[in-house]
Amino acid sequence: MYCFPPLTSRTQKRREFFQKLGDGDKKQEERQKELHAYAEKAQENLTAFLTGLLQEEQFNRLRQVMLQRDRMFALLGSAEVAKELEISDKQRQQFGEVAQKFQKKFEPLMKEAQKGGKPEEIRPKMMTLRKEQVDRIEAHLSDAQKKQWKEMLG
Repeated sequence: MYCFPPLTSRTQKRREFFQKLGDGDKKQEERQKELHAYAEKAQENLTAFLTGLLQEEQFNRLRQVMLQRDRMFALLGSAEVAKELEISDKQRQQFGEVAQKFQKKFEPLMKEAQKGGKPEEIRPKMMTLRKEQVDRIEAHLSDAQKKQWKEMLG
Protein backbone atom coordinates (compact mmCIF):
# COMPACT_ATOMS: atom_id res chain seq x y z
CA MET A 1 0.00 0.00 0.00
CA TYR A 2 1.35 3.42 -0.96
CA CYS A 3 1.21 6.32 1.51
CA PHE A 4 1.96 9.89 0.63
CA PRO A 5 5.34 10.82 2.20
CA PRO A 6 4.06 14.04 3.88
CA LEU A 7 1.23 12.09 5.51
CA THR A 8 3.56 9.32 6.69
CA SER A 9 5.98 11.92 8.05
CA ARG A 10 3.22 13.77 9.92
CA THR A 11 1.87 10.54 11.36
CA GLN A 12 5.33 9.57 12.57
CA LYS A 13 5.89 13.02 14.12
CA ARG A 14 2.50 12.85 15.83
CA ARG A 15 3.29 9.42 17.24
CA GLU A 16 6.66 10.63 18.53
CA PHE A 17 5.08 13.69 20.13
CA PHE A 18 2.49 11.65 22.04
CA GLN A 19 5.07 9.07 23.13
CA LYS A 20 7.29 11.85 24.45
CA LEU A 21 4.28 13.54 26.05
CA GLY A 22 3.42 10.33 27.90
CA ASP A 23 6.86 10.03 29.50
CA GLY A 24 6.54 9.92 33.28
CA ASP A 25 9.13 12.67 33.78
CA LYS A 26 6.71 15.52 33.13
CA LYS A 27 4.16 17.03 35.48
CA GLN A 28 0.50 17.09 34.46
CA GLU A 29 0.50 20.87 34.06
CA GLU A 30 3.56 20.75 31.78
CA ARG A 31 1.96 18.01 29.65
CA GLN A 32 -1.24 20.04 29.35
CA LYS A 33 0.70 23.10 28.17
CA GLU A 34 2.57 21.05 25.56
CA LEU A 35 -0.63 19.39 24.40
CA HIS A 36 -2.38 22.75 24.14
CA ALA A 37 0.50 24.20 22.09
CA TYR A 38 0.49 21.11 19.84
CA ALA A 39 -3.28 21.32 19.32
CA GLU A 40 -3.06 25.01 18.49
CA LYS A 41 -0.29 24.40 15.95
CA ALA A 42 -2.27 21.52 14.41
CA GLN A 43 -5.30 23.82 14.14
CA GLU A 44 -3.18 26.48 12.43
CA ASN A 45 -1.92 23.89 9.92
CA LEU A 46 -5.43 22.62 9.27
CA THR A 47 -6.74 26.15 8.82
CA ALA A 48 -3.98 26.98 6.34
CA PHE A 49 -4.71 23.78 4.40
CA LEU A 50 -8.47 24.35 4.35
CA THR A 51 -8.14 28.01 3.41
CA GLY A 52 -6.60 26.95 0.12
CA LEU A 53 -9.09 24.15 -0.39
CA LEU A 54 -12.48 25.62 0.52
CA GLN A 55 -14.31 28.59 -0.88
CA GLU A 56 -14.54 31.53 1.54
CA GLU A 57 -18.21 30.88 2.34
CA GLN A 58 -17.50 27.20 3.04
CA PHE A 59 -14.54 28.04 5.24
CA ASN A 60 -16.53 30.62 7.22
CA ARG A 61 -19.33 28.12 7.84
CA LEU A 62 -16.84 25.44 8.91
CA ARG A 63 -15.34 27.91 11.39
CA GLN A 64 -18.79 28.65 12.82
CA VAL A 65 -19.48 24.95 13.31
CA MET A 66 -16.09 24.43 14.95
CA LEU A 67 -16.71 27.33 17.33
CA GLN A 68 -20.17 25.94 18.15
CA ARG A 69 -18.57 22.60 18.94
CA ASP A 70 -15.73 24.05 21.01
CA ARG A 71 -17.77 26.93 22.48
CA MET A 72 -16.39 27.31 26.01
CA PHE A 73 -13.01 25.83 25.13
CA ALA A 74 -12.66 28.37 22.32
CA LEU A 75 -13.25 31.17 24.82
CA LEU A 76 -10.86 29.63 27.34
CA GLY A 77 -8.01 28.59 25.13
CA SER A 78 -8.07 29.93 21.60
CA ALA A 79 -5.62 32.79 21.10
CA GLU A 80 -7.37 33.62 17.82
CA VAL A 81 -10.80 33.93 19.49
CA ALA A 82 -9.33 35.90 22.40
CA LYS A 83 -7.72 38.33 19.96
CA GLU A 84 -10.87 38.70 17.84
CA LEU A 85 -13.06 39.34 20.88
CA GLU A 86 -10.38 41.43 22.58
CA ILE A 87 -10.59 39.32 25.75
CA SER A 88 -8.87 41.17 28.59
CA ASP A 89 -6.52 39.59 31.12
CA LYS A 90 -9.19 40.14 33.77
CA GLN A 91 -11.77 38.28 31.68
CA ARG A 92 -9.30 35.46 31.02
CA GLN A 93 -8.79 35.18 34.77
CA GLN A 94 -12.56 35.18 35.36
CA PHE A 95 -13.03 32.44 32.74
CA GLY A 96 -10.36 30.37 34.49
CA GLU A 97 -12.02 30.82 37.88
CA VAL A 98 -15.37 29.66 36.48
CA ALA A 99 -13.69 26.67 34.83
CA GLN A 100 -11.98 25.68 38.10
CA LYS A 101 -15.20 26.04 40.08
CA PHE A 102 -17.06 23.80 37.66
CA GLN A 103 -14.24 21.29 37.50
CA LYS A 104 -14.95 20.59 41.17
CA LYS A 105 -18.61 19.98 40.27
CA PHE A 106 -17.66 17.63 37.42
CA GLU A 107 -15.28 15.48 39.49
CA PRO A 108 -17.93 13.52 41.45
CA LEU A 109 -19.79 12.76 38.21
CA MET A 110 -16.58 11.59 36.56
CA LYS A 111 -15.81 9.33 39.52
CA GLU A 112 -19.34 7.95 39.37
CA ALA A 113 -18.88 7.21 35.67
CA GLN A 114 -15.53 5.51 36.31
CA LYS A 115 -17.13 3.32 38.96
CA GLY A 116 -19.65 2.07 36.43
CA GLY A 117 -22.44 4.56 36.99
CA LYS A 118 -25.34 4.64 34.58
CA PRO A 119 -24.47 6.83 31.59
CA GLU A 120 -28.14 7.65 30.98
CA GLU A 121 -28.23 9.27 34.44
CA ILE A 122 -24.78 10.89 34.41
CA ARG A 123 -24.90 12.38 30.93
CA PRO A 124 -27.86 14.76 31.52
CA LYS A 125 -26.21 16.00 34.72
CA MET A 126 -22.96 16.64 32.84
CA MET A 127 -24.78 18.43 30.04
CA THR A 128 -26.65 20.65 32.52
CA LEU A 129 -23.40 21.55 34.29
CA ARG A 130 -21.64 22.22 30.97
CA LYS A 131 -24.46 24.55 29.85
CA GLU A 132 -24.34 26.40 33.16
CA GLN A 133 -20.55 26.69 32.87
CA VAL A 134 -20.76 28.13 29.34
CA ASP A 135 -23.44 30.60 30.46
CA ARG A 136 -21.32 31.76 33.39
CA ILE A 137 -18.25 32.22 31.21
CA GLU A 138 -20.21 34.07 28.53
CA ALA A 139 -21.69 36.32 31.25
CA HIS A 140 -18.20 37.84 31.67
CA LEU A 141 -18.27 39.13 28.09
CA SER A 142 -19.23 42.74 27.43
CA ASP A 143 -22.37 43.42 25.39
CA ALA A 144 -20.25 44.16 22.31
CA GLN A 145 -18.27 40.93 22.82
CA LYS A 146 -21.50 38.94 23.28
CA LYS A 147 -22.84 40.34 20.02
CA GLN A 148 -19.63 39.54 18.16
CA TRP A 149 -19.45 36.05 19.74
CA LYS A 150 -23.01 35.34 18.62
CA GLU A 151 -22.08 36.39 15.08
CA MET A 152 -18.95 34.23 15.19
CA LEU A 153 -21.10 31.23 16.19
CA GLY A 154 -23.47 31.79 13.26
